[in-house]
Amino acid sequence: MTFNPTLFTVRPLMKAVTTAIVMLSFSIVSNAQLAVFATSDTICLGDTTRLYGTGATTYQWHDTTGNAAVSPLTGDTVHVFPTVTSVFRLIGDSGTMNADTVYITIVVNTPPTISLQRNKDTLCSGSELIMWGTGANSYVWKYGTTTSSVDTLKVSPTITTKYYLQGITDACTSATDSFSVFIRALPIVNYTLEIGGFTPNVFLVCTNKDFTLNATGALSYTWSGPVTPTTGASVTGNISVAQPIVVTGTDAYGCQGVRSRNFGVNSDKKPIDIAWKGDSVFCRGDSTLVEVSGGNEDLLWSPMTGLSYTSSNRVTAKPIVTTTYGITGIYFGCLNTSSLTVTINQPPSIAVQQSSNGNPLCMDEPDTLTIVSPGILFDWGFGVLSSEKVKTVLPGKTTTFNITSYDAIGCGNTIPVTVNVNPNCGAPLHTQGPAIPSDLRIWAVSDKLLKIEANLHSSALVSLRVLNMLGTEVAQATAVGEQGRFTHALPLRHLTSGVYVVQVRQGND
Repeated sequence: MTFNPTLFTVRPLMKAVTTAIVMLSFSIVSNAQLAVFATSDTICLGDTTRLYGTGATTYQWHDTTGNAAVSPLTGDTVHVFPTVTSVFRLIGDSGTMNADTVYITIVVNTPPTISLQRNKDTLCSGSELIMWGTGANSYVWKYGTTTSSVDTLKVSPTITTKYYLQGITDACTSATDSFSVFIRALPIVNYTLEIGGFTPNVFLVCTNKDFTLNATGALSYTWSGPVTPTTGASVTGNISVAQPIVVTGTDAYGCQGVRSRNFGVNSDKKPIDIAWKGDSVFCRGDSTLVEVSGGNEDLLWSPMTGLSYTSSNRVTAKPIVTTTYGITGIYFGCLNTSSLTVTINQPPSIAVQQSSNGNPLCMDEPDTLTIVSPGILFDWGFGVLSSEKVKTVLPGKTTTFNITSYDAIGCGNTIPVTVNVNPNCGAPLHTQGPAIPSDLRIWAVSDKLLKIEANLHSSALVSLRVLNMLGTEVAQATAVGEQGRFTHALPLRHLTSGVYVVQVRQGND
């Protein structure tokens, strides 16, 4: 501060002293206090701060620790970049003899080094995942659109999710640590109901009757409800009132799936009525038709051998031996059983003895064939049945006869017999063919229709007769046959199963 000249009066100490006027000029400079400030005197490693000086005209800045950059070195404002806690010196000068020095300390805190910890790396869908951080005083979690500031984070994700974590200590934030949890899908557990071999879609069972439950989709199973045992893929249940049964399946990774079914109960049963649509006793190779009624929802036949279907109410049975079939019906969870026996009549045994013993004969030598069989009718290969067991044949050339033996219900057993003839021995045979030649064919087209075919040498009236084993005529017909191929169908719907003789006559032959 500068003052203008001022008049002062000087008074002498002694009276002899005279008074004089003196003019003085003073130039007084004010020494204001030097000060230094910072935008932040505590920073995190890697951050910068700004320093301000006041109270001087010129300023010089110095880092006393040598660990920080200062930019610029002069001026009232500078930026510093310390890596450790540092002391900065400021020299301020306002003119001659007015320099001053002040100091400021900038504290540098190191950000924490954190680690994201968790109880599991792989998680079953919907299970709880627990995560926490180490190395800091507080934490910030981020996942999806969510931010949380808890120390321990508990979540139950259903899809693969990435979690981010930052730690904070002394206002310094750490680098980010992250973790992606892998989500395993839960096993798809299911179980089916089995009742006496049936697998109904409706979970309705018979009161106080055992049933079986079979679980799939997992590695091990635990059951809740009236079942035994309570663990395993297959268990037995028994209930008296409607209630749920629950199974929990666990896969190889420990993930669990649950399936619950509500069971109802029923106590009503339906009968099994059997109706034979064919014979119950027949020959091997034949078949019979059986129908079952009674109101059951489904049927199961056992054994399966020789059946056209095993779960139908109408089946064709064609076993090769006598077989008893069990029939099980189910009606709203309740079972009923029955059985039937299909008897297979084994054909009679047959053997044929030859007077030639199978040795070659001359063309004009006969061979006597003798049937050894318990059968009652025989077909010597000519399409005609008779009770003859002995026949002498003179074929004139090597010939094979297919001889069939039939029992009382018509089951036949055929054996081939060959009469060997030496064409270089004996005189050849010359015979007149019969009016009804050996190519006569008689066979059953269906259970109740007989078909006759023959090659006629001339036109004539053809009579047909069917005789039972007592010789009684049970069916007959006449037809006009033209020369050539003759065909006729004879209905036999009124006849029962058995052995019959068919007689075909042309004219008076």
